[in-house]
Amino acid sequence: MSSPDAQRTFFKPWLVFTGRTLEQEQGNGWSEGVHPDDLQSCLHTYHSAFQAHQDFGVEYRLRRADGAYRWVLDTGTPRFAANGSFAGYIGSCIDITKYKRMKDTLSRQSTEL
Repeated sequence: MSSPDAQRTFFKPWLVFTGRTLEQEQGNGWSEGVHPDDLQSCLHTYHSAFQAHQDFGVEYRLRRADGAYRWVLDTGTPRFAANGSFAGYIGSCIDITKYKRMKDTLSRQSTEL
């Protein structure tokens, strides 16, 4: 979850995956685990969605607790208070590494045929 100012506020499953502490992840600390090649695209998608209060989905590599990068699908949906004011986002990150590998394998095999 995140607050209306784009600061992430709930991390429990994320902390297990990354092996980092809540203090390390708060604010924009979460972005430290994003692969450097994916960071700008990830942040652009995230901040653009916040400005527009729209759903978002972005794939990027995230460093797991063991140091390996895994592909994740990060999706978010805006939350609104009873009075209609923007209250931030609720979302999820799903490890899609096996999917990405299978997709790459199928693409290579298709090219070979």
